[in-house]
Amino acid sequence: MFAWIPIYKEIARKLLEFEHRQSELVELIKQLRAKRLKVVSVTDKADEGELELTEIDPFTFFACFNRGQSSATRMAILTELKTRWSLSAPLPTDFEGVPVVDNRQSWFFPYLSDRGKDDISKLWRLAKVSVEKQPEAFDPQVLQDCIKIKTVGLPKLTMGMFWMDPEKYLSVDSRNRPFFQSRGIVIPDDARSYFLFLKEVKSLAWEPTKSRSKKTSLPYRSI
Repeated sequence: MFAWIPIYKEIARKLLEFEHRQSELVELIKQLRAKRLKVVSVTDKADEGELELTEIDPFTFFACFNRGQSSATRMAILTELKTRWSLSAPLPTDFEGVPVVDNRQSWFFPYLSDRGKDDISKLWRLAKVSVEKQPEAFDPQVLQDCIKIKTVGLPKLTMGMFWMDPEKYLSVDSRNRPFFQSRGIVIPDDARSYFLFLKEVKSLAWEPTKSRSKKTSLPYRSI
């Protein structure tokens, strides 16, 4: 098991407590930024100009420590969260296998000027289901609704789901896709095909060799 999985899963569950306290998450990001930690921006944009972010989803908060930044910075952010939230999981020793978002596109939703009124609530629902449900009990429409959000697609959303619970989900980002394509696995392009894709990958997780069976080395995969 990757060293970061326990604390990531604990953070995911902790974040669900903030669905109706999103301003606290924004304030926490501001406090981390005040400590010169490189986290996501909290500057929103509307038709009339810039303003402070007033809503945020769990995936965007996760992106604070899953961007193109040094391991030291990511560890410093996790250390702050562990202390502030009294997390019991140990800090990871490394970030091997964690997919990261582009620093320039860390949010999982567009600016206010392009944001749908339900975009953030859809992302909260996706996060909650990702944490609390097994893939077999997952309503694909919950994911499909989020795919419709501007600036976000299936690859990025599955990256976020993987952060939430890497023991259940798989990221289909640009690094993973060639791996599966090389093995003849069709890359999903919508929610329903994604969950069929998960079943197929699980069925291929063990491959026989001449002398023994070994687990396939799947990128960004813990099962």
